[in-house]
Amino acid sequence: MQLSLTADAAAIVAAQTELRRLDLAYAKWLTPAALQALAAIPRLTELDLTGSSVTAAGLAALGANRS
Repeated sequence: MQLSLTADAAAIVAAQTELRRLDLAYAKWLTPAALQALAAIPRLTELDLTGSSVTAAGLAALGANRS
């Protein structure tokens, strides 16, 4: 099964401020905007992106909010 996560869907997930772990293994179409929204989850400590379509730009967007 393939999962597609848009920025709008990621914003809904990001509203879950108590979320600590998120498994997006093998998710396709993870945009930098979606990852940036996920990076804003304050308690998120584990994010599984195994086999996903994350690009270098997506990782940069993710890392930009996690400093």
